[in-house]
Amino acid sequence: MTDSQRQITTPERIAATYQTMQDKFEDGQFWHGVDLLLDLVDAIKFCPDDQTEQIWHIGEFSVFGFMLADFIEGAWYWFADHHRGQYHVTYAALSALGTIFSPGMGSEPEASAQDVYDWLSSCEDLI
Repeated sequence: MTDSQRQITTPERIAATYQTMQDKFEDGQFWHGVDLLLDLVDAIKFCPDDQTEQIWHIGEFSVFGFMLADFIEGAWYWFADHHRGQYHVTYAALSALGTIFSPGMGSEPEASAQDVYDWLSSCEDLI
């Protein structure tokens, strides 16, 4: 992400990237979805501090119904279980997600994040 891109990271841009990413996963373009996930994590990391509270509810009323916070958690657990080694883009996704999410003491995702985990599994079946 360039400096100019970092400067325009807004909740609206994050929401647009999040929606496009979900569409790619759903359309069977799993690897494009992973690339957008990496962009999404970068956008979240560079979102201004005074706007971060509102981004976690993005997606609550979307077609997929996954709030961004649930998606990040579910995706972290999914990539932890399904990455294909440290030289693969799936490991890059897990590493990127680890910069904004830490599971703490939990060994399983919360129920709403489990829905994301299951959805990602169904999307992977499309590739």
